[in-house]
Amino acid sequence: LVRSNPDAPLFESPERMRQALQDNIRPTTVPRLDIITSGTGGIGPSGLLGFDGLDRWMDVLRQQFNYDVILLDSPSALDVADSYVLAAKTEAQILLLALAGRTDPGDAMKCRDQFQYIGSTISGVILNRV
Repeated sequence: LVRSNPDAPLFESPERMRQALQDNIRPTTVPRLDIITSGTGGIGPSGLLGFDGLDRWMDVLRQQFNYDVILLDSPSALDVADSYVLAAKTEAQILLLALAGRTDPGDAMKCRDQFQYIGSTISGVILNRV
């Protein structure tokens, strides 16, 4: 998304927001699994996280499109604060990703503690590259 005036409303109406989401939802080969990809350019992570409409997007996806689970990918919580801000804005349950043999257990505990501090629920850990 590229906007010439960052202070202007992204969508003039709920119907335009719904249409924009509908236009970008893509089915996959997995039954009942759809995706919205990030695309290229436009609003960076900090712009999206500061976007007040994010909670409305989530509501529209749940209520009008009937999604039971909405999975959001974010950068490493060890590198930037985006994951914490996103978790706080969306009341998310967290799946931590750890790289086998590379993620320091102390760093993983710091991430866990920070997510718990902001009130997020850690649902599990994915150990990658085993």
